[in-house]
Amino acid sequence: MYHLQNKETERHVYYNALTAIMEDVKDLGVSKSKLDKHEWDEAIETEKYIIRSGILIGVAEVRLNNFFIAAHDHNLKPILVSGGIEVNGKKITYKKSYLIDGEKYKDITEVLFYFLD
Repeated sequence: MYHLQNKETERHVYYNALTAIMEDVKDLGVSKSKLDKHEWDEAIETEKYIIRSGILIGVAEVRLNNFFIAAHDHNLKPILVSGGIEVNGKKITYKKSYLIDGEKYKDITEVLFYFLD
């Protein structure tokens, strides 16, 4: 995610791609090539704008991370996999509730009990 701050108006806009910024802002003051090569450990500042890179974290990511930490604390050896977490060969995802092999669990405690029993 990229955050663009207009220094004059203090307007903040968030983009999911550098190309979107380039197509939206004609007076950015920096080339796409320079943005592509930038390491993003700090912001880029032009005459009119400050451009930062960051990540957007949603509820699912927070809840899966909390489960990962809790599972690790209970010696369950969780593994991060695409779209979720794997524990003992079962993939756990989160979409309004935790899903394990299609079964819904409402909260982290239910999921932990599933593996601790």
